[in-house]
Amino acid sequence: MVLTVEGTSQVRSYASQKHQKLILAAQKRNRQRKLEKPPEKDKLSWMKKSKKLLIGPRRETYEDRQKEPPVDDVFYTDKYMPTVYPAAEAIAMHRETHHPTVLDDADALLYAFVELSLKTKKKTKFREDFSGTVLYNHPFTTTKREKRIIALCKSTDVATASLAAGAEVAGGTTVVKRGFFRGVDFASKSDQQELDYGFVEVPVGRLNMETEQLTDNIKTLLTEIDGFKPKGTNPGTFITKVELRCPPTTEKFIIACSEFLDHYDDAEEGEEDEVQLKQ
Repeated sequence: MVLTVEGTSQVRSYASQKHQKLILAAQKRNRQRKLEKPPEKDKLSWMKKSKKLLIGPRRETYEDRQKEPPVDDVFYTDKYMPTVYPAAEAIAMHRETHHPTVLDDADALLYAFVELSLKTKKKTKFREDFSGTVLYNHPFTTTKREKRIIALCKSTDVATASLAAGAEVAGGTTVVKRGFFRGVDFASKSDQQELDYGFVEVPVGRLNMETEQLTDNIKTLLTEIDGFKPKGTNPGTFITKVELRCPPTTEKFIIACSEFLDHYDDAEEGEEDEVQLKQ
């Protein structure tokens, strides 16, 4: 009891019964929370977010050009300037790794990995993703299946029934125009982090084809891709790098775009002169 001037009043040094119950309940929840395992991150939501962010190779940077060229046959690729090979030599090196005595995959698919500059005349706008079909002069099979069933029909009902019966492609005359018989579809991909960067990866043939046939297909592909160059941009600036890849190996060999497209000669020479002036 505490006496005051106005009278007598009681001061409690403990919580009321109602508040005491709330405090005990909160303490119990805290003890249970400590005993429980920490909540794991939702893997599914993380995978969905990661798919939106394209994590892949980036274009050749200015720091790469500042590196010294390799002086030996064996060297760390990240320590020296990237080597540019003739297309025929790059194909021959892929054939060595896929030889019957090594990987035993002589008819493996050869891919061209083409990096693109999506810049337009306006600095704040970039080229949107595009897709197309390339018709090679030397066709090849892109799957292990030798026979393809293609149904030409006029109505959508017949096309649906044909697909259900096992046809690989069904449609009207547009199917032929799109080159399903010997054409290869491709689509570009862009990066949400580097908006001016994009790439296309397309098969250009099989290793057991003649070297001249493969190089001719590479030229056909690069010509087709270069046709999607943003309007108003300088010629020879759309394709920034071309690599030849051949799974299952992770080896990749850079080839010069100027070997196939003449208007890329001036662009590549201008970049080299600019680097020399900065040095």
